[in-house]
Amino acid sequence: MDAQFQQVDFGPLQQFLDNDDVTDISYSNGGQVWLKTLSKGVYRVENTGIDNTLIEKIAFQCANTMG
Repeated sequence: MDAQFQQVDFGPLQQFLDNDDVTDISYSNGGQVWLKTLSKGVYRVENTGIDNTLIEKIAFQCANTMG
């Protein structure tokens, strides 16, 4: 399954996906991004460049990749 997702452009989310300390990423419609990490717990990330348009683009790419 990992090979399929290498085709997806996660944009600014990639930095969190590459971080082994991050266990969960949550996004709310208002553009809020929350991370859950092993070291810091849950906290909000500011000014990420992540918005509804990006999330829709990623969802579309994931759906196409999985067929």
